[in-house]
Amino acid sequence: MKKLVSLILSLALVFSLTACGGQTAQSPAPTQSPAQSDAVEGPVTIENGGRTLTFGEVPQRVVCLNMQMTEMMLMLGLGDKVIYTCYTNAEPLVQIKDAFNAIPLLSEKYPSTEVLLGAEPDLVLGQRFGFTEDKAGTVETLADHGLPAYVSEGTLASEEKIENIYLDIENLGKIFRVEGRAEALIGEMQDKVAAVAEKTAGVEDKITVFVMDSVKENEMYTCAKSMETEVIKLAGGVNVCENDSAEQWFYVSAETLIDKNPDVILFNQYGSTPVEEKIAAITSNPALANVDAVKNRRFMTTVLQDVNESVRVADTVTRFAHSFYPELFEQYPVTITSYNQEGALYDQTFDACPSRVVCNQPQAIQLLLALGLGDKIAGACRSVGDVNEKYTASFEALNFISDNDSPSKEVVLDQDPDLIIGWGSTFGESTLGPVSDWNGRGIHTYIVDNSASGGDNPQPRTVERLYNDIENFGKIFGIEDRAQAMIDDMKARAAKIAERVDTLPEEEKVTVLTVQMVYENEFFGRTSTDFTHDLIEKAGGICLDEAFGKQSIENLIKLNPDVIVVINRTDSPAQEKIDSLKANPSLASVPAVANDRFVSLDYVDFYGGNYETIDTIEHLAQGFYPDLFQ
Repeated sequence: MKKLVSLILSLALVFSLTACGGQTAQSPAPTQSPAQSDAVEGPVTIENGGRTLTFGEVPQRVVCLNMQMTEMMLMLGLGDKVIYTCYTNAEPLVQIKDAFNAIPLLSEKYPSTEVLLGAEPDLVLGQRFGFTEDKAGTVETLADHGLPAYVSEGTLASEEKIENIYLDIENLGKIFRVEGRAEALIGEMQDKVAAVAEKTAGVEDKITVFVMDSVKENEMYTCAKSMETEVIKLAGGVNVCENDSAEQWFYVSAETLIDKNPDVILFNQYGSTPVEEKIAAITSNPALANVDAVKNRRFMTTVLQDVNESVRVADTVTRFAHSFYPELFEQYPVTITSYNQEGALYDQTFDACPSRVVCNQPQAIQLLLALGLGDKIAGACRSVGDVNEKYTASFEALNFISDNDSPSKEVVLDQDPDLIIGWGSTFGESTLGPVSDWNGRGIHTYIVDNSASGGDNPQPRTVERLYNDIENFGKIFGIEDRAQAMIDDMKARAAKIAERVDTLPEEEKVTVLTVQMVYENEFFGRTSTDFTHDLIEKAGGICLDEAFGKQSIENLIKLNPDVIVVINRTDSPAQEKIDSLKANPSLASVPAVANDRFVSLDYVDFYGGNYETIDTIEHLAQGFYPDLFQ
């Protein structure tokens, strides 16, 4: 944890991308050695924002008002010169994370002039937004106090360009007499951008992109001549709103999004609003259902820092290009380890991105939709639970080949699949048959991790095994960045829940029992190795689930739960089961019944897991501890 001078800062996590895209390696961290002169000695003069700045000596006490400038200093090997950083609103770059976290935080956002001057810097670096009277002070005010200020060139420009970032690096190279390092860093970034340009040069039908920064009622905040537009353009895409405003950022109506009909919607991740809320605002609006990006669920997400004036931009250009044009950035063959129907592990090698997927499990279908892979599903099966309502439109548009999870082999073959994804039990002799039969036909199979059992896989069903599915799908479909972003988001949100519930003494934690079905004098329960157990425990409850199948009501009384989790299915609504339990006089003294403490859980959200599993854990935690999760 970083040393904080003011308040403890919470770091936000989440990233990008879309179907059959790619992933690029970040640049290695520079050697963090003291900055030796590799250029001229004596005074150095530069131009910045119409001002002439002269440095007689190398600054030794630098305050960075934004993490972008801190990262730039670290990538130049100048971490020993930075005494404080400010406004850290994203996870630092992996290759400099330790060095970044070692720098004390002066202010959670921008410091006041008094706080800044109190740090006794000999140079302050930052974007123009921090240099105002109500924040760190204007450059003129700071100059009056003898403190020189360097303002990021890109933030001074009316149209942001990558050349401004290069100029910042060049200027810092001059100021700190490390021009050779600056030249090398610029060259590395230029090489990455040039490699993308070479790949995308022949593209005639360019991917069109709508940037969705935030949503306010029926309006969306988007950009025109911003750095994000520049990144999209360098990646071979087109920002559909680039020429719609003289402002860099502005609001447009939902009608504008319909009219522009982009191929991709790019969601910015920052602040307190989770990106999934922004996505839900788009997908839940029926007026937008026919927008190509919505219809095909071709969504991308990006940490805002990755499209800001920073050293991250070249890598972001590469990532975006892989996502826009996966066919131009071949990354196959790829080998994954998965299970057969007996739970034994074996390797499968994919020579290309699957394009015709048959999926017989709603949870897996929902996960594919959440990953933006709906266009890859050639055949789908319905089961006892529908998908989450946010995916209803995409789900209903699929080609359904069966009303249950066991389509015939002939029907599956008719879809000409190159991959079959499903529950382990559906690959039995009496159903689809063993995976070896399909693999022998040249058709790949993937058994959902939490459904595999026996052999090499005797473990309980857990969220961690769900992460394995997401990671594997990322590899199979060439969307490792997007898959990792999903995992990171889920883990970050789970950590926030754990942070709260871990403060509870064990005796204050609620005991919880899962009830799937209710009969005359019996209920259908779940086992201690089931997914429900892990969900309940991660939500801070003490799980009483112990046996799968029908159990006596007397056993429910014996277990005496504080809370009952009731499974909601399309064919068996949760409320009917709750009413039945409440109407049973023998249960009147059970705390969950006496206190009306029931939490409904949708079948699709617990059985095997998907992206919405983290929503489920949050929902359970709120139901268990309403005072703790307002």
